[in-house]
Amino acid sequence: MSFARTGETDRAISEIERLLTTPFAVDYADDSITLPDLRTRWEWDPLRNDRRFQKVLADPEPKTIRNNVQ
Repeated sequence: MSFARTGETDRAISEIERLLTTPFAVDYADDSITLPDLRTRWEWDPLRNDRRFQKVLADPEPKTIRNNVQ
């Protein structure tokens, strides 16, 4: 995610939280947004020391929000 790499920590974490609850979410720069990816991929290293990012990693897998489309 480009926000993480450019130092826009607030925007990066906000997007991560949103994408983790979005069905089939993909960060097209990095291919996927899952807790295992966030825990292991080097691209997220700029966020590792942020307490909000650490909380995202420590929390259980979030529930996916599905919009009812009629």
